[in-house]
Amino acid sequence: MSDHTPINWIRLVYDFRHRIQKRLSQIGLPDYTVLTIFSVLTGIVAGIAAVTFHEAVELVHYLSFEYLPEKINGSGGVWIIFIPVLGMLLQSLMRYMAPVTARKRGVMEVIKSVAMRGGHIPFRTTLFHFLAPVICIGTGGTVGPEGPIAQLGGGMASKMGSLFGLPESRRRMLTAAGSGAAIAAVFNTPLGGIFFALEVILLNDFRSPTFSALILASVAASAISRVFLGNTPTFIFDSVSIGPYQHLYLYAVLGIAAGLVSLIYLRYSQIIAHFFKQHVHRWLPLWAAMALVGLLVGLCGYFYPDIFGVG
Repeated sequence: MSDHTPINWIRLVYDFRHRIQKRLSQIGLPDYTVLTIFSVLTGIVAGIAAVTFHEAVELVHYLSFEYLPEKINGSGGVWIIFIPVLGMLLQSLMRYMAPVTARKRGVMEVIKSVAMRGGHIPFRTTLFHFLAPVICIGTGGTVGPEGPIAQLGGGMASKMGSLFGLPESRRRMLTAAGSGAAIAAVFNTPLGGIFFALEVILLNDFRSPTFSALILASVAASAISRVFLGNTPTFIFDSVSIGPYQHLYLYAVLGIAAGLVSLIYLRYSQIIAHFFKQHVHRWLPLWAAMALVGLLVGLCGYFYPDIFGVG
């Protein structure tokens, strides 16, 4: 009985997709209307995925830094140093079990899928890079949620496009929209999600239908986020004043300085990655190197707890 179950599930999915396609063709909706419907659906799916990611991180963080230390010695204390180590060991196990999937991470993977694979992201990749960042951030890893969230939103949108049998061009568009919509949901910034998808994922490939899809998806995702996570933006500025016009050149100076700092940071990250690849991994297995990094994070977090996770 179990040998036939996967085949039955596949048949059910294909039958469902065929019925949806047939029903849409019978209705005879204009292309723009169909695009509007799928853009809103993409935003809803990406919004739910972003909320799920946020709540999953909060749950793992609670279990790691409140529930588990309290059960061990009633107050946490020095035990919190080893929580990032545990998270790193779990992630090293995941990398050992799926080394190819583990390398397909971050925003760059979404850009590749949109530019080279018609917006196709395997669901296995989406699921893997949902669980791994949840474990990493929840156990104190000092990484941001932007990359995982963008990949999660794009992956869910890609899967939805495949499920409904959408053509490659439309799936590409919705994958980018889903990525931006997830960013909009987790930071409660619809405009930020729109321009993230347009400038980063689509590399400024501006087209009117694409821009409409980005707007609809980001607004829908942000609405879902506000229902479950509240109506407060992540970054709040009480008052904004640009100052006198003779000081406007300072904004240009700030932009150039920020760009230079970004380049330095990227170069620094490449040097550290090269050092680990060429030197550390030669005499230290992957799991041990990751555990060592987790221990360093735990030691720093013991004295400065705000660095844990997205603190």
